[in-house]
Amino acid sequence: MARKAKGGGADAPPAVQPRRRNTRYSQAMVDKLCGLRNEGQTWEAICGREDTPAYSTVCLWRNTKPEFVAALRAADAGAADLRADEALEFARNAAQGPTGDRLRHAAFMQRAALDAPQRWDAKTVAAAFGAGAGKAPRVEVVFRVRRFEKAVNDEGRTVLREIFPEGESGSEG
Repeated sequence: MARKAKGGGADAPPAVQPRRRNTRYSQAMVDKLCGLRNEGQTWEAICGREDTPAYSTVCLWRNTKPEFVAALRAADAGAADLRADEALEFARNAAQGPTGDRLRHAAFMQRAALDAPQRWDAKTVAAAFGAGAGKAPRVEVVFRVRRFEKAVNDEGRTVLREIFPEGESGSEG
């Protein structure tokens, strides 16, 4: 007897049930998600686990639960501190030489700015050590369109003469 292609006869495989997840909002689930975020895990890694809600559920909670957003902000701040510490450790172990020196300097200054922004942010450093320590000074470039016309001078030769806007004279200097 031939097997039916569709229709769910006796020989058909059982329907695959979608995986159910623990999607109930609770303080324990918030603590779990925030703990994983605080450890530096990505949302892809967190939401790919069996014991955590799907990413769409996390997005729904972000849009509807203000206390969840506040907890996530604190967890993300902890994760940012962890990443900054990892970057600092990486810079400390960088190879010797000009490239490693630049990396270490940038990492140390960035970490100082994170730890004490009132003292080490870019504006404060620029004010303390001069404009060269912060951003380059602003340069303004001005273009002026000049107009010329053909004219005949006193000797009868054809020359070019500049035409100045009203109020300006040709004797700048």
